[in-house]
Amino acid sequence: MAIAQNHTTFLGLPLNMNLGAFSKALEGKGYALQSSDQATKAVFTGNYGGINDMEVTVLATPKSHTVYFVGLSKKSSDAGFKQQYTNLYEAYYNDLPKETTGARNFNLGSVSYDFETHGYNLVPGKGKEKYGRVNFVYYNYGDYQQIIVEFIDIANKDLSEKEK
Repeated sequence: MAIAQNHTTFLGLPLNMNLGAFSKALEGKGYALQSSDQATKAVFTGNYGGINDMEVTVLATPKSHTVYFVGLSKKSSDAGFKQQYTNLYEAYYNDLPKETTGARNFNLGSVSYDFETHGYNLVPGKGKEKYGRVNFVYYNYGDYQQIIVEFIDIANKDLSEKEK
């Protein structure tokens, strides 16, 4: 589920926590800290949606150190990687609450690689302001593929801009 207390969540953790607390909670869920500046960015690795060794980047606001973004990324040359992405995407989509809007934004284009993106605007209920977004992106570069999943809390992203 990606909704809790009007904030986007990642693994049940709301993206309005202090970076230090969020990092400890991620480590408690089995993610391994790779690097951190202790204030605005931390990078982890772990299993997400059955995909091992996902890189998880957490970004926080510059002054209050409030988390506003979690990005997952993985590159692979495995032939079945697109199916793993599809399974991850479908599992997430099927778990969305019925009141969620922005159903299945789907784009397919080509520059020098295949590109697919799926995004959801998360809202607490009908008629209320958007407060988060989750994007699923798949790239095929030929020799390897990459998936990116982004969890964005809009209120805290706006806070990040104000704190600059």
